[in-house]
Amino acid sequence: MNKAVNMLSPKQIVQILKTMKLSGMAQKYEQMHSEPSYQHLSVDEMLGILVDYESRTRGAKRAQRCLSRSGMIPQEPFNQAFIELGIYNSARGLKREVVCKLASCSWIEDIEPYNLVVTGASGTGKTWLLLVVGKAACEKGIPVRYTRFSKLMEEMEDAREHKQLASYRNRLNRNKLLIIDDFGVDPMPADMASNLLTLLEERYCHASTVLAGQMSTDLWHEYLGHSRSADAILDRVLNSSYIVELRGPSLRENKARREL
Repeated sequence: MNKAVNMLSPKQIVQILKTMKLSGMAQKYEQMHSEPSYQHLSVDEMLGILVDYESRTRGAKRAQRCLSRSGMIPQEPFNQAFIELGIYNSARGLKREVVCKLASCSWIEDIEPYNLVVTGASGTGKTWLLLVVGKAACEKGIPVRYTRFSKLMEEMEDAREHKQLASYRNRLNRNKLLIIDDFGVDPMPADMASNLLTLLEERYCHASTVLAGQMSTDLWHEYLGHSRSADAILDRVLNSSYIVELRGPSLRENKARREL
């Protein structure tokens, strides 16, 4: 039996891999071909390394795309949004194991995804927690959209005026995780509860929604106008959500003032 002969040069192999959009494998193959430490490996071992590197490279690129499209990067605590930097104690109502569970994103990837509600006074770390969760989702390649409730209301109203409200909701619903921060800060427009209900109904059992704000959940019904929409929103959100209630003084009080 004739011995198989590779008629392609290393340069040609790299070019073909790039043409096939396997840039990670091409990069790793160039490294492996030039370093003697890889020469003793079997074909299966070398192929395993190449495939693993391609997979991890694609995962990193996918995560970066999710992050760049999420709207989270401009937010103030983004660079501090790491589990290791959290301030955990019972007085604050925040436990490391709870944050780790949320960051696992299992509740987002379930067949029937769960939601998340975060409440607490200004400065207690709500946005920090949202960004930790959002960044963890992006790392898993889960599409994320972060927005503040006031901006959501403005965009919904603009879409309604241009008769594009359904298209706007469809764009939002392409995100497996929708994070709505500062819920309840601004007055609720007359028709916003109905629009919000429609959005939540479309996401119900299909995608996860996060609502965070200073207002306690027992005040939500009044804020939403004591309407049937309010009843339905509370039913869809609170009955299928993890609820985190942050307490204590503002963490911003611990920051030293900079001298001019």
